[in-house]
Amino acid sequence: FGAMKTEIYAIYLNGMAKNPLTKTGELKELQSLRSALGLTNQQVGQAHGDAAKMFYRDVQRFTTVDELDDEDHPDRISLDKLLFLTERALRQGGETDKAFTFEFSRVALGLGGLTVDEALERAKDVATPFYERALASTRAKLESGA
Repeated sequence: FGAMKTEIYAIYLNGMAKNPLTKTGELKELQSLRSALGLTNQQVGQAHGDAAKMFYRDVQRFTTVDELDDEDHPDRISLDKLLFLTERALRQGGETDKAFTFEFSRVALGLGGLTVDEALERAKDVATPFYERALASTRAKLESGA
């Protein structure tokens, strides 16, 4: 049953990653799904690794390596989004540094053989505008009294 729960999370994450726009609610959705399924850190790491393999397999069918190197290509943006979501999910799960590196490296390898450093840099490139948008949205809500 644990494998089925892990697969459900991986399929959901893979679908989420296919939309290149990173939304603030997505991190909460993943946390809620993890909680509802009762997944352990190890299962979450496995699910992210599986999602990375599924995502990259699907993307390779229609996207060239040159397109994936283009930071503005939608599939590259989606790939980087998956790295960002993985980094956040693993950190929020309270992984040890060693466990985080292991699980994140599996995802990086599944996404075309990236190194951990490359993958972390790409996740950071998603995080900065993501948190800037979240902050701007919060400010706007506070100013409008919503």
